Amino acid sequence: MSRNGEDALKRSVAIQAVGVALVLVVVKGAVGFLTHSMGILASALDSLMDVFSTLVNYLSIRTAAKPADQDHRYGHGKAESLAAFFQCMVLFASVGYLVKESVERLLEGARVDRIEWGLAVMAFSIVLTCLMAARLRSAARKTKSLALRAEYLHFLPDAFSNLAVFLGLGALWLLNWSWLDPVLSLGISAYLFIQTLFLLRETVDVLMDRELPPETTARIHDVLKGFETEILSFHDLKTRTSGTSSFCELHLVISDRRTFREAHEISERVRRALESEITNLKVCIHADPGADSGHDPAPPEAVRP
Repeated sequence: MSRNGEDALKRSVAIQAVGVALVLVVVKGAVGFLTHSMGILASALDSLMDVFSTLVNYLSIRTAAKPADQDHRYGHGKAESLAAFFQCMVLFASVGYLVKESVERLLEGARVDRIEWGLAVMAFSIVLTCLMAARLRSAARKTKSLALRAEYLHFLPDAFSNLAVFLGLGALWLLNWSWLDPVLSLGISAYLFIQTLFLLRETVDVLMDRELPPETTARIHDVLKGFETEILSFHDLKTRTSGTSSFCELHLVISDRRTFREAHEISERVRRALESEITNLKVCIHADPGADSGHDPAPPEAVRP
């Protein structure tokens, strides 16, 4: 998929997520007040927070898609990571709220009217949320977008949360088990907390310019080994990620017997090979002259900064 295609897909899915969250707020909020179900009202509040976060997410994706300019030479890709970081904070707040409500419901019990209405709206919410979560997961995998992945992590636990409320209402209706809904909510809160920690770690890694994964670095080394007859070695290999783009900088040591034009052409061939091997990689190469012993050059070895 081309870069323009990825950006269009991310924007489209983000708008769909906003629409789904708005529908869930209206439906669950209305039925929550009619049934006096704290579980449904809590779920509606969670959906309202999703509306806010998805709007921020959409704006961040639009910003990240902007090309590099005079003030942002490396583009705007980190806008997605900033949005993901913000959503992690929202997720932590949501978890705290759910834990508080669950404990209160567990201690005080539940009083719900028109339970069948609540069951119907939660069944509808489960189906709609699962469809949106699947859509977000697919788009996040195709575009490698942290913002969409964060949004997927919003909708996935929402599906389980909706299921928990549905089961809790069913148990309350059939068996008078008022304790089941808050217990399930506490379990979902623990799952959401752990997943958010993992996302937060990845987001901070991007914001702190952590190097590309070892498997990606190994692919860079493999490409460079293919030029061992033209370069003597390489050093100062640096990599980082910004949004869906990756950046690589390195120094190539080229025999001082080569002309300036030959050194430039070798550097360009290496750059094209690396950018062809790794999707969305931007490479910057500096050529250094090196003494050639006259023998076949040894395979290049990376010297880590």
